[in-house]
Amino acid sequence: MNRHLITLIAFVAVLTGWQLSLVHVAHVASQIPASTLKPADSSNKAPDADGFIQRWFILEPISTNGLTDTAVQTAVKKEYFPDQLSVVPRDGDKVTVDGAELTWHGLDSTNYNVNLFHFARAYGKKTSDVLFWVVSVINCPREMRDVRLAIGSNAASVWWVNGKEVIGIYGDRQTVIDDGVSKRLTLNKGPNIVRAAIINGGGATDFCVRFLDSEDKPIRAVTISLNALRQSQASDPDPNFYIFLCFGQSNMEGGGKIEDDDLIVDPRFQVLADFDVPSRGWKKGVWYPAVPPLTRRTRGISLIDYFGRTMVANLPPQIRVGVVKVGVSGTKIELWDKQAYREYLATADPWKVNIASEYGGNPYAYLVELAKIAQRDGVIKGVLLHQGESNADDKDWPKKVKLVYDNLMNDLNLKPGSVPLLAGEVVNADQGGEKASANEIIRTLPETLHNSYVISSAGLPCNSDRLHFTAEGYRQFGKRYAEKMKSLLGSS
Repeated sequence: MNRHLITLIAFVAVLTGWQLSLVHVAHVASQIPASTLKPADSSNKAPDADGFIQRWFILEPISTNGLTDTAVQTAVKKEYFPDQLSVVPRDGDKVTVDGAELTWHGLDSTNYNVNLFHFARAYGKKTSDVLFWVVSVINCPREMRDVRLAIGSNAASVWWVNGKEVIGIYGDRQTVIDDGVSKRLTLNKGPNIVRAAIINGGGATDFCVRFLDSEDKPIRAVTISLNALRQSQASDPDPNFYIFLCFGQSNMEGGGKIEDDDLIVDPRFQVLADFDVPSRGWKKGVWYPAVPPLTRRTRGISLIDYFGRTMVANLPPQIRVGVVKVGVSGTKIELWDKQAYREYLATADPWKVNIASEYGGNPYAYLVELAKIAQRDGVIKGVLLHQGESNADDKDWPKKVKLVYDNLMNDLNLKPGSVPLLAGEVVNADQGGEKASANEIIRTLPETLHNSYVISSAGLPCNSDRLHFTAEGYRQFGKRYAEKMKSLLGSS
């Protein structure tokens, strides 16, 4: 045989063997166990001796690129899946990103750091040019003030505590303990949600995180349990604290003139702050006496003010009433559909988009986030809706409301039969209401959503625009909502 032919055959044989070897290595690599990670159990886990948090939900990686400040912020602000900045997943939950199904895994690290390279390799996923979402639930035995989140990551990362972005570190870097430290913050008594997005360019990737106390010493007097939020909701809430979720458009926001008497409020009626309001000393997610205005954006009273006042005036003295309120002027019910809101906002007026952006671009998710905070302290007893002017001729409005209601029940683990929805009519025809025709559709809601009830607007005074109620109209309307809700609670 020709010497050159023999050489060629030998080369092909070696090359083929090398390719087969690569296939074998790739197959084996996809099955290599995450040597520093193991499935988390249902017990409470303390931080390690140096305070590092070792228990996390980790989502399988998402393709991305870029480690600069701008590239990372762009990547983490892109919505890959619904509720990505508020979800507390379960082990095994799945999301779909760009057509690919990704799974959340509840895991414990055997080291102080969490090795994301081991994680991705164990599940046969990419380790380079990827983004990892991670979530943990930190349960505090008491309120802890003036603490700081201290993190290190390989490479860039952005971190949130209880829904608020607190720190980000950027560029191609190695994990260094306490490489980034947040400003002073407060951990609530009970569950606190820590969330991060870690982006890796190439090679190894991991992170480490702990909380430091007011003297910058590691905090160990907390526990980590991936079902701590649900445990708290099941065992800690006060059954005598009645919570009501309130959403809609401008009449839900309200704008009635505040009189001196409106500023006198029974402390049993409370509102959950929707934002930090430094001028009032309010912190987002904290309960305060419901002195109007009830939200940061509004400047007047709404129907919710007199709903709450009427409720506490007619309930036993041990019962408190709390409201969670989110409203966006001029918008359709589609804004509250967690699947359709992006499509709606894509063609909405810029001013409406700007208001929605104050709620992270997703008011529904914002409402759910606040509702989950409220569930730590009380029990959700009902949903109050005022919306319809912008869907005045939409005969599918009842179906769309039912979809939003069903999503709320599912996302908050509520039983629909025990949580009625009250929907109020828009300005009535007897007041020359510009959108009064919507009331014909609103009145049909109970045919589609059986646990819903319509509150009449007949006789309620309105402003000259024939769209918005006066302050007195809001007061009377709120009382009507309360009378109906009280009758429903009394019969439950």
